Amino acid sequence: MSISLSSIAMAQSIEDTVAPVLVSSNIEKVIDGKNFSISPNVVGKITDEELKAISQQANGTGDIIISNVIEGTNQISPFSQNTVTPSAWYDTHIIWDITKQVTQRDTPLAAQQITSVGQSQERTINTTYKLSANVSASVTIPSSLKTSIEAGLASEITQSINTKYSGPKVGSGIVSYVFWITPFENRGTWNATGKGNFSGDISGPYSGSWQEPNKFVEWTQAIK
Repeated sequence: MSISLSSIAMAQSIEDTVAPVLVSSNIEKVIDGKNFSISPNVVGKITDEELKAISQQANGTGDIIISNVIEGTNQISPFSQNTVTPSAWYDTHIIWDITKQVTQRDTPLAAQQITSVGQSQERTINTTYKLSANVSASVTIPSSLKTSIEAGLASEITQSINTKYSGPKVGSGIVSYVFWITPFENRGTWNATGKGNFSGDISGPYSGSWQEPNKFVEWTQAIK
C-alpha cells in the first residue's frame, strides 16, 4: 500500500471554507474517553471502531470534530475466473482461478496533519492525498496474473484539498484547531492457480497478500 502527499498548484478560487464549531446539529459521542462532535453528513459513513482509532491518534484531551469522510467504491467482492495470455505456445489461453480472503477491515494508517490554525487566523491549503492498492507475493508472479488480481481491488482513493481553514474565535477558550486526515485500508490474502487450454498444464499455485484503500476521514482537534 502506498500513500503519497503531493502539493498542487494554487487554484484561483477556494472550493470550501472550513470553520469547525461545536454546533447543536452535530452528534455528540464519547469514544475511548474522547469527546467527538460528528457532522450529520458523515453519519453512517464512520464506525465506532474507526472513531476509536482516531481517538488513539489524537493528542491531548481536546474535542475531536469529524467533518468529512471520503469512501472507496469497492465492495470486497470475490474474484471471478480471469483469462490471460498464455506463456506456452500450444495453449490458446490460461484460466486463472483466483480467490480473495479479507483478513482485516478498516485498518487505520498514520494520520497526516493538514494544517494548524490559531485564533482568528486563516490558512489556505492546496494539497492532494492519495491512497493506492498493493499486491504482494513471496515469489515472482506473472505480470498478467498481478493485473488480474489488481482488477478485483479498489485501485485508489484521491482527496484533493483546496481549502481555506479558519481558526477559533478569540474568547472561545480554544487556542487552535489542528486539522488531520486519516486513511483506512482493507487487507487480506489471495490464492491463484492457472490451467492452460488446451494442454491442461497447471500454473502455480501462487499466493500472497493485498491491501486496498477504503476511506479517508478528515477530522479536527480543538486545542484548549
